[in-house]
Amino acid sequence: MPEIVSCDCMSMGALPTRIEPARQADAVRRQQAHARRPVYFDATGFVDCAVYRRSELPCNVRINGPIIVEERSSTTVVSPADTMLVDDFGNLVITVGDYS
Repeated sequence: MPEIVSCDCMSMGALPTRIEPARQADAVRRQQAHARRPVYFDATGFVDCAVYRRSELPCNVRINGPIIVEERSSTTVVSPADTMLVDDFGNLVITVGDYS
């Protein structure tokens, strides 16, 4: 009996010439954590952290750590000395703080 071990597929199509910025979320959801939980950090021990859903974070919002950002495929941890910015395209840009 024949067995398929590998199958390759190629598709072609037109892509937009530029990426559009993400839409702003409504102001009611801006910077509202959906939960809080204790999280352990080596430098500080347990710290009460706000937990955000990534899909609810609007663009151009800056949040100081410590925070947790959850989504279906990953979790982002922003440490106490760090700052996170959600840019125009929905990327999480984390600025690492001074731990000295």
